Amino acid sequence: METGGWDEMRENNKWGRRGRIRRNTLSFRVFFCCLLISGFLTVVFLVYGIYNIERYRSDFLASNAHVLAVYAGKYNAEAEMLDKYVNNICLENEAFRILERRGLSDKTRVSAQYRLKNNLSNKAYTISRYGGLFYYDSARGELRSSFSEFYSTEEYYRMNQWLAGWLSEQAGRVREGVVCLSDENCYLRLYGSKGHYVGFFLNLERYFADMPELEENRIQLIVTDGKEEVLASMGVEVLDGEAIRRYQGRKWAYHYQYALNESDLYGNGPKLLLVSNFSRFFRFWVDVRVWMFLVVIPLLGGLLSFLVYRYFKRILVFPIDRLVQHIREIEGDEVEEGPWEEAEEFREIGRTMDEMLERIRWLQEKSYREELEKQEAQLQCYQMQIKPHFYLNCLKAMDALLENREYDSLDPFVHCLATYMRARFRSVSDQVPLGQEIETAYSYYCLMSMLHSEPILFTQEIDEQTLQLRVPVFCIQILMENALKYARREGRILQMRLLTSVVWEEDNEAYLMLRFSDNGEGYGEEQLEKWNSQETGFFREAEHVGIDNLRYRLRLLYSERAKTAFYNQPSGGAVAELFLPINEERRSECEAAGS
Repeated sequence: METGGWDEMRENNKWGRRGRIRRNTLSFRVFFCCLLISGFLTVVFLVYGIYNIERYRSDFLASNAHVLAVYAGKYNAEAEMLDKYVNNICLENEAFRILERRGLSDKTRVSAQYRLKNNLSNKAYTISRYGGLFYYDSARGELRSSFSEFYSTEEYYRMNQWLAGWLSEQAGRVREGVVCLSDENCYLRLYGSKGHYVGFFLNLERYFADMPELEENRIQLIVTDGKEEVLASMGVEVLDGEAIRRYQGRKWAYHYQYALNESDLYGNGPKLLLVSNFSRFFRFWVDVRVWMFLVVIPLLGGLLSFLVYRYFKRILVFPIDRLVQHIREIEGDEVEEGPWEEAEEFREIGRTMDEMLERIRWLQEKSYREELEKQEAQLQCYQMQIKPHFYLNCLKAMDALLENREYDSLDPFVHCLATYMRARFRSVSDQVPLGQEIETAYSYYCLMSMLHSEPILFTQEIDEQTLQLRVPVFCIQILMENALKYARREGRILQMRLLTSVVWEEDNEAYLMLRFSDNGEGYGEEQLEKWNSQETGFFREAEHVGIDNLRYRLRLLYSERAKTAFYNQPSGGAVAELFLPINEERRSECEAAGS
């Protein structure tokens, strides 16, 4: 850097020390940045406040929608239940079928009506609110009805009179809809023909009435005909009928003062509205947090900006000038003595930084050593876990063969056991050619076939170019051991199949695919969810220990490059697929073989 540049910087520092702020000085830039940060924080808090208001509105609507769904769901479930019950009576009830016949004697008709009345009463007593079921004979003008236990005796007789009057005028013409019974709007449904009808009704004006939670939460439930007519209103009157007709179909009324939620009721047309006063729950102008975020914090930010500027001017500029002076000394220029030469703190900064950097390097080395020790300990633990304990059974089997003088079977048994045990002394972090791993797995298969009397089939489809590719030790044997332990089914021969090939991914990466399948019951849903996830931690479980260890070993050996897939076949049986990355040397050989 030229000398003039340093002189200009030193001159600017002098101007700063004299208390003047110039646009080309570092002090001015710091002060301007602090103001920008303060303004940015103000905008962030303002946007955050608006976002929270919108989120609170959405949460408020969602909460009301949940409450409305509970009320509407209760009504719809009960109406659907009654509808199915009445329809079933019309189609299959023996008493109703008898009443539809002509020329019945009085005794037969009365007996059938009595039985039908009992069926209606049994169901009517289960209605949770105001409603009922009925049978009507238009030719004789006879009505048999049963209402829920919420109706008093006086209301029972009055509802019967209104119901009989309506049926005498409208039965046969109106099958479903909202009707007026005893000056109250009710949803009614009829089934039947030939002058014999069976049906039910639910009182829309009283179904949601007398519920204390409506008063406690100060909400209003409104039943409409789906257009503009209000059929019933329960709870606290938040909006009148005119406002409801005006804002029906919207989510908010009077500029977010009232929230409206709407849900369909069972039947042709009725809807249920929930109205609540939003402003009562969200009076943010009296919330201390609003003033804190929008007023106090911005003011404190401005004050902090000024204090930071003063602090930077008085303290932080001195080390910068000292660095400039030190560079000028290195360049051989003469420098003036500064007022900070006697400050021990600035001389201590260099020594502290050196010690801190040395401490960071030491901690990194310590962390690396601890991580390597942890991995080595886990590898040793895995090695202990995956070593088989069935060799005692093998020794017992050999003793039985010797005792029975079955020398023809003893020779292959000893050969397979020797091959298998020779492979067992390798470390779990070793990698061996695929052909050698297949030989080890086949030895284990032969041992298990000779130890168990039931037949076991093991078929292989091996790509010749994959035999020299290196794989983790016991990666196939673990899958085979898992199949032999969990895939056997009584009355069916266990079939295991191994397939190997080289596959190419979209990123032009070559992988060795090992696919091992069986015809057992398949993996459990919990195991599939865990194995197909990214979780490859250190597990200590009673079942499937080998597969858990194999997945963790793959992560230690290949980091994130190795891939696994576990699933069940549609026809039955478990499938495990391992995708192991191929190194560059073997990859070129695979490309040459493929071409």
